Amino acid sequence: MDRDAWTKIPTKKFPWSSPSKKVFITDTGTPACTTISSCIKTIKNIQQNDLIKHFIDIKYNFLIGGSEATMFEGRGWNITIEGYPDTLLIALIGKYNNTVPNAKMMCAVSRLVEYGRYFLDDNYIEYSDINNFKLLSDNEIFDCESG
Repeated sequence: MDRDAWTKIPTKKFPWSSPSKKVFITDTGTPACTTISSCIKTIKNIQQNDLIKHFIDIKYNFLIGGSEATMFEGRGWNITIEGYPDTLLIALIGKYNNTVPNAKMMCAVSRLVEYGRYFLDDNYIEYSDINNFKLLSDNEIFDCESG
């Protein structure tokens, strides 16, 4: 879902210096949402909290939530997040310390990464050298397998 569907605040454009070599996946630490309207409400709250914490915008490039694993544009492609240079930051809406995100959410993450890797003109996710690409989560660091 485009950013314009949930906020009227324009994104601040601070482009990456090179394609991302890292994809960081985290949860939002908020209650999970089930509908698009409840997800939008949660995302707006996250953005307001991030602005209070002196981020220049919502701190995620993309968020995924709801029973259908809807993808929401945060800062979008090719925009740096403070503290995460040249990293694509994807948040799963909810708190997943003791539970696992549903399969639809994980498939949405995979589709988003594949889209950035193959279909965008600027190849926002650099994946040509598997030894230099990392998929990161809050609790672990994984080496990604090609394919």
